Amino acid sequence: MAVPQRLALIGFRASGKSTLGPVLAGFLDWVFVDMDEELTRSFGDSIAAWVERFGWERFRHEEAQLLERLSRQTHIVVATGGGVVESEINRKRLQKDFFTVWLRCRLETLCHRLAMDDKTTAQRPSLTGRSVVQETAEVLQQRNPWYAASAHLVLDVETLRLEDLARKILQSYEVSADFDRTVS
Repeated sequence: MAVPQRLALIGFRASGKSTLGPVLAGFLDWVFVDMDEELTRSFGDSIAAWVERFGWERFRHEEAQLLERLSRQTHIVVATGGGVVESEINRKRLQKDFFTVWLRCRLETLCHRLAMDDKTTAQRPSLTGRSVVQETAEVLQQRNPWYAASAHLVLDVETLRLEDLARKILQSYEVSADFDRTVS
């Protein structure tokens, strides 16, 4: 299978997808796409307000359609929504159509970032109605196997700088592309 000309960043809310994505796209001279921003633009409303009105199931449907459209583009770096892996179709698409990188964080780091981020209440609707710590622990336990199954590369993002993370991704991506060329 040819190495895709598109990269996807997956991981829980506040794992750094939207922060790392533009840096990575800049190194590659590719386009950066933030799925949450694209959905917000198409909804004409925040994700929290849209989910409150239409529900999570419809949101996941819209998210899957967007991922499918993005899978037909090339030279893009995509910051996915944290729950994109909940759909088996999305997991298969991420494996087949993208070079997918899981930005993995410890629970404590995620909870700290979520507490410090204004987007948490404005743009990140509760998934369970529980406290941030309880919800994050519960949802991570459910999603971690899905993140792992979707990813070509897993990066622990606790201590590395953005540029170093981007370089690690590029090295792995280039090794995959070089391997693909030698096998073909």
